[in-house]
Amino acid sequence: MYFNSFSFILIFLPLVLIIYFVIFKNFKKEYLKIFLILSSLFFYAYWKIEYIFLILFSIGVNYLFSKKIKENINNINFFFSAIIFNICILFFFKYVDFLIFNLNFFLDNNLNYFKITLPLAISFFTLQQIAYIVDTKQGINKNRSFIDYVFFVTFFPQLIAGPIVLFREVRNQLNKNSNFFFNYKNFNLGVLIFIIGLSKKVLIADPIGVYVDVGYLNYLEINLIESWILTFAYLFQLYFDISGYADMAIGLALLFNIKLPINFNSPLKQRNLILFWQNWHITLTRFITSYIYTPLVMKINLFSFKAAMVVTFITMTIAGLWHGATWGFVIFGALHGIGLVINHLFNRISIKFSYFISWFITLNYVNFTLIFFRSENISQSIAIIKSMLGLNKIVLPGSLETLIGSSVNKNIEFGTYLYNLGTDSFLFYYLILSGIIIFLFKNTNQLQKKFNGQFSYLIAMSILFVLNLINLTSSYKFIYFQF
Repeated sequence: MYFNSFSFILIFLPLVLIIYFVIFKNFKKEYLKIFLILSSLFFYAYWKIEYIFLILFSIGVNYLFSKKIKENINNINFFFSAIIFNICILFFFKYVDFLIFNLNFFLDNNLNYFKITLPLAISFFTLQQIAYIVDTKQGINKNRSFIDYVFFVTFFPQLIAGPIVLFREVRNQLNKNSNFFFNYKNFNLGVLIFIIGLSKKVLIADPIGVYVDVGYLNYLEINLIESWILTFAYLFQLYFDISGYADMAIGLALLFNIKLPINFNSPLKQRNLILFWQNWHITLTRFITSYIYTPLVMKINLFSFKAAMVVTFITMTIAGLWHGATWGFVIFGALHGIGLVINHLFNRISIKFSYFISWFITLNYVNFTLIFFRSENISQSIAIIKSMLGLNKIVLPGSLETLIGSSVNKNIEFGTYLYNLGTDSFLFYYLILSGIIIFLFKNTNQLQKKFNGQFSYLIAMSILFVLNLINLTSSYKFIYFQF
């Protein structure tokens, strides 16, 4: 079940809240944790019940490893065994067919594919447990119970697509007595953040996604202007989709008095890639920095600028591959690695541009890299880039044609198709609205700091909630579910 579904919003969530705060309100906190764990496992198994065995197996093995690591803090064998175990689990389910594809291609082999269905959320709960293992080795995770550990991994608001939470961020919250009682302030704020996130997904990302799907399906037919509109449409769709999920996760957790780390902080307003990654999927960036970049720098033991830049490139390439087993994701990560190296080089030699020029370059560079992120294959990416460079004939899309009163004849089916449906004009105004929201309005983090239960907020959220319910039937799954 999705956060943006009737079954979740009108059945699962109300039932869990009522049982947790009303029916079980006098239960011991350990029993309340167990109830939320079971609810989270049901939420996870709702997609496919077989998934439940993998996540329970992963939790059990990692917890046993963590105990051994804690008991034998100077023995690195248990630590490396735990890391290898998690990497092997992730590799088998996510990358083994990608490896076979490349072996068949480069070595002219004919190996059979495993054709494994990617288990939901495997990337997120694996990274979260790797971080837990590393922190245990460093002596950070000292006091924890098995129930707290299972809760930390399975808590349904953040289980499927993050934020990637560290155990130390929730450990004290899981044992604070007041957190097991209904809190009006947290509940109201949680509802506010959840509805904002739901609105990002249902009212903005999904309608734009309709155009994006059609555009990428007909990528060979798009012209220069349509290709630029298409790529920026996907940029906005991706941002509102995954930041909307993060908002919903944070809001849902607050309903249960659990505060999760923020995951997005106006990344598309940033003037360079360094700041972009510090504000885009913040918890993933933190994981990359703390558990990949820093260990690699320390491993090579060369604290020079050149070595740091090499590690930056390698780290971002790995981060790209984490998103999926295709060369498109590898290229996406490598391009961001190159961009970060250039940013650091410019900072080192004190090359500076005005905010607007820096922001404009950064936004367009991010937009360019996302072509490889969204495309089904490299040839599709190249075809779209060719259109963006004007190597296909320039034809105005329906929206611009209508606005300027042009009588340009369309010579491609895609533009005519969108024009006849009214999709082009619809998208044009939707992108303008999206840009206004992104660049002129306060983000969710800023709004919640000013929230004091004002009546105006209540009215606005009620209207948004009704609009969301009306549009839920046409809602898509979250983009990050595929990772």
